[in-house]
Amino acid sequence: MPLVFCFCQLEDLRRYYADFSWNDYCFCVRDPSLCAERITEMIVSGMEAYIPQSFFST
Repeated sequence: MPLVFCFCQLEDLRRYYADFSWNDYCFCVRDPSLCAERITEMIVSGMEAYIPQSFFST
């Protein structure tokens, strides 16, 4: 996998996280467990979308 591809995908991932409306989705609830669950959901969602599967395989 070309190194340039990795940088491109990581920049896209950074932009995905920066553009997401964290306050409206994750931090609008009072339950800390639900807030943590939503944060985890968004982090995993970004990883699945922008990090190739080959990074996860062992």
